[in-house]
Amino acid sequence: MKDMTEENKKKLISALETADKASEKAGSTTDPTKELYCDLEGFESEFSGSFVVAYPEASFKNGDELPAPKTHACPPSKFSYVPAPGHKDASKKYTLIMCDPDAPDRKGHAFREFVHYVVSDVTQESLAAGGALEGKTVVEYLGVGCPCKSGFHRYVFLLFQQPEGSTPASLAEAFEGRGGKKVCVAAKAAGLGKVVAATWFQSTWDVSIDAVHVAMGWLPPAPFRSPTQEAANPEAAAA
Repeated sequence: MKDMTEENKKKLISALETADKASEKAGSTTDPTKELYCDLEGFESEFSGSFVVAYPEASFKNGDELPAPKTHACPPSKFSYVPAPGHKDASKKYTLIMCDPDAPDRKGHAFREFVHYVVSDVTQESLAAGGALEGKTVVEYLGVGCPCKSGFHRYVFLLFQQPEGSTPASLAEAFEGRGGKKVCVAAKAAGLGKVVAATWFQSTWDVSIDAVHVAMGWLPPAPFRSPTQEAANPEAAAA
């Protein structure tokens, strides 16, 4: 660059900086985890520390694919949250919300978000122990329930700060029916703080999910019915 004028040098440096910013912006929009957070209306985070969730027969990292049957028997058996230095406080409590923002499918997501699990009054001590959640169940656990022909769904676990005076028990009414909710918006209305930790996995339809739908008393929209559901509801399929 020694033969370039100072003005041209400045122009080149400016162009390179602009290109770097554009590249960074493009990269952020294709990051699947950031894309997930953008799909959660009202999502606000203040991440600190490490967060690990695992089922008895399946562990995962962000974006991993899990077979649906491994999520059906029970909630995850491991919830481990280790706050970053300076954030540890034995008196702190948290509320855990698990939801699916891709119901009934990622493209249409007419039922976004579908609530799968809510537990409040989770202590920092119990999360440090790394076992099953210890707290007050606000919404009973429901495993993967994505319908047939709906592609992969994302299942996210959000750990919210639960400050003194918040009312996480009110989420039972807010999340009645489970589908079509805005979990972050409802959490804020209940007085919960920002998300301090999150993790997620993906899963897709498996024949075992038909039994989950029966237990829910739910028949998926016609485009997303399994062969068994179509055979059992020929009139509904024709309509």
